Amino acid sequence: MQNYGEILNFKNNNNIFEEDELENINKQTIIISVKQRNAKKYFTIINGIDTKYNYKTLLSDIKKEFQCNGAIVQNKKKETVIQLNGNHKDKIYKFLIDNDLATLDMIKLSGL
Repeated sequence: MQNYGEILNFKNNNNIFEEDELENINKQTIIISVKQRNAKKYFTIINGIDTKYNYKTLLSDIKKEFQCNGAIVQNKKKETVIQLNGNHKDKIYKFLIDNDLATLDMIKLSGL
């Protein structure tokens, strides 16, 4: 987790974040998983990206960067996720960190 000591002022007990926002910052995790759809084909699912980002723009940038197809879909829990064709787990991990969308400890990898 990032060190929020610079952002928070513990001496005066005045925080720039509300208590709800602090809980959301600490609990936010991005899950990158890879699933096999048939013998040689895979798809990558990115779940948990903050809703403040525009999913359509993000998907467009990812598709251009990795030269793959993808879609914004709803999973079984009715959460909005990004689904990409192919196994791009490592590339997405690096993409999220390089573009400051997540930190190392916010990302969890699952699947193949």
